[in-house]
Amino acid sequence: MSQEEKLQALIIEARLLESYINQISEREALVTKILLESRAALEALNNLSSGKEVEALVPIGSGTFIYTNIPKVEKVVVGVGADVVIEKSREEAIVFLEKRIKELEENLVKLNSTKNELINRLNLTKATMNNLVAELTQGAK
Repeated sequence: MSQEEKLQALIIEARLLESYINQISEREALVTKILLESRAALEALNNLSSGKEVEALVPIGSGTFIYTNIPKVEKVVVGVGADVVIEKSREEAIVFLEKRIKELEENLVKLNSTKNELINRLNLTKATMNNLVAELTQGAK
């Protein structure tokens, strides 16, 4: 394989790595969004005492809200994925959300680790490309 062919292969590899890094960054953003929503839901459930009525603002659209009273919370409808929801007790919903949050946090750590590995590999590929370009430039003189 000639030096030019090696350089072409490295350029293709660098582009692929950049593409993978971008995909992982998008996935990280999505997981972070879901994680924040799950934490907010957990906080809301924890703040809703199961023994008394609570006043709340409910969105009705176009940035408009109404005050309403939420009665004693005993049952919660929880999304479990693929547009499937299950009715759970408040306590079961809290446990479910805590588990989901833990899984999302672990997923985020794995994504970050993978992204860092790819960034390191990309940096190595770019360094190799720079060395090869320098060799080709000196060889042309």
